[in-house]
Amino acid sequence: MEFPQKKYIPVLLIALLTPLVGLYIYMMVWGVGFNEISVPCTDWNDEFYYYKMIQGMVDYGIPQGYFGYNESHAIIGNLGGWSVAMLLPYAFIGRIFGWNYMTPIIINIVLWMFGLGLFAIGLKPTVKQMLIVSAVWLSFAINIRYMLSATPEALVNVLFLIYAIGCISFIRNQNNKTWLILADFSLVWLTLIRGYYVIFAVILMAAIYKENKKIDVNFWSQLIVALVAAIGFVCIAHFMFAAYFTPDIAIDTLINPKALVKKNLICLIESLKYIKQCILMQSMKGSWYLLYFLSIIYLIYRCVINKDIVNYSLLLAWLGLLFAMWTLYRPEEGCRHFMAAILVLAMFLPLYENKKIIIGICVVVFLYTTWLCKEEFYMRLIPEDANQIAALEDGQTKLDEVMKLGDNEWDNTVIFTRITYFNDLYAIPSGFGINCCIDDYVREHFDELNSKYIAYRAGGDLDDFLAERCELVATYGTTNMYKIR
Repeated sequence: MEFPQKKYIPVLLIALLTPLVGLYIYMMVWGVGFNEISVPCTDWNDEFYYYKMIQGMVDYGIPQGYFGYNESHAIIGNLGGWSVAMLLPYAFIGRIFGWNYMTPIIINIVLWMFGLGLFAIGLKPTVKQMLIVSAVWLSFAINIRYMLSATPEALVNVLFLIYAIGCISFIRNQNNKTWLILADFSLVWLTLIRGYYVIFAVILMAAIYKENKKIDVNFWSQLIVALVAAIGFVCIAHFMFAAYFTPDIAIDTLINPKALVKKNLICLIESLKYIKQCILMQSMKGSWYLLYFLSIIYLIYRCVINKDIVNYSLLLAWLGLLFAMWTLYRPEEGCRHFMAAILVLAMFLPLYENKKIIIGICVVVFLYTTWLCKEEFYMRLIPEDANQIAALEDGQTKLDEVMKLGDNEWDNTVIFTRITYFNDLYAIPSGFGINCCIDDYVREHFDELNSKYIAYRAGGDLDDFLAERCELVATYGTTNMYKIR
C-alpha cells in the first residue's frame, strides 16, 4: 500500500470531503445544525442501548450491571444482544478521547473518511470516477442518517467496503499479500460482528481458484480463516449474548426443510409488500428490499455477459445473504443488514461498469428510495429538544445522589419496560446495566426480581403497583425511578 502520487491527490481530497459534504447536505435538508444533533432526543432506542453499553465499557471496562431482556444476561460479561466486536472500537476510542453524545457521531464520520480515503488510495480511480463514486455515496441518504447516529452501522458498512477494496486490490495483484491480509482482517471482524458475513469468503476463494486453476494451500487457508471467524461468532453469540424476549434467530428452521421453504416464501411475500410501500415512498424497509433485489438482478446480468467464477461467487454471496436474512430473521428485522452490500456494490459501478445508463439508474433509484422516502422514523434528523435535555440534566443530578454502584451486578441493574420513555434513561449513571422487561414479567415475577431498580413512566399501568411496593427515589422528565429493595 503506497501513498498516492501527486496526480491522485485530487482524488483523495474528493474522497475525504464526500462524508463532510453528505453531512452538510443532510443537515441542510432537515434544518439541523451540527451542534444541534442530539442522540438523546432521537426516536431510535437502539442508540440508547449502544450508547449506555459503550459508556459502561469506557468508564469501567465492562458495565457493572446486566444488560438484557426480562432479566436475562450473558454467560460471560454483562452486554446485551450485540457482539462485543461491534462495541470495542467505540469503547477504545472513547477511552482515549472521552465519551459523550457526539463521540459516536464523530467516530462514524472519521470511519467513512478513512474508508473512502482507502478507496482512493487502493483502487486509484480517476477524478471523474471518484466524482461519480461520491455522487453514488451521497445519493444513498439512509447511510448518511446512520452516520449521524450512535449506532455502529457505519463501522459495519466501512468494514465491508474495506473487504471489497482488499478483494479487488488482491485480485489485481495476487503477489501483494498486504491486501489479502486486509481483506481477511475485515472479513473476520465483520463475521465476529454478524456471523452471516462469512458467506462473502467465497469471493476470495473464487479469486484464488481462478488465478491458480486449482484448490491449493492458499484456497484452504481462506477456508480456514472463514471457519475460524464463524466459530468465533458462534462462541460470542452463545457466551456473550443476553437472550432476547423470544429467540431472535430462528435456528430451528434450518433443520426443517418444510418450515424452511415456508418461511422463505412468507418472507418473500412480506418483502414484496414492503417494496410496494417503498414505491409509494412510504417504507425504508421496502427501499432496502427493492435495492437489494435490483443488486441481485444486476449480478445475474454480470454473470450472463461475463461467465467468470468471481462473478458467480458474488452472486452466490448476495443470494446467501438474502437466504440468511429470510431464514434466521423476521422480514422487518433483517432488511437493514442489506445496507452495506447495496452501497458498496454501487460504489464499485463507476470502476467496472461501462454502461453509463446503469450508473445513472442506480443514482436515480437511490435518490428516489432514500432521499424522497417519507418514513420519517428512519430519515428524520431530530434536533436537540431543550426540555428533554433539561430533564436529563435534572435526572442525572438526582440519580447520581441516590444510585451508587456496588459489588453485586443485580444491585447495579435497572429494569425498564417498553412503556418507559427510553430517552429518559440516558440519565442513569454510567456503569449501570439496563434490562428491558415487559410489564407482565414485572407484575408476575415481582417477588423474584433480581434487579434493584426499576424505571417506569409516571402514570403508566404499573405505576400504582410499583408505588405500593417500592421506594420512589427520583422523578424526572416522564420517569419515576423506584428502588425495589
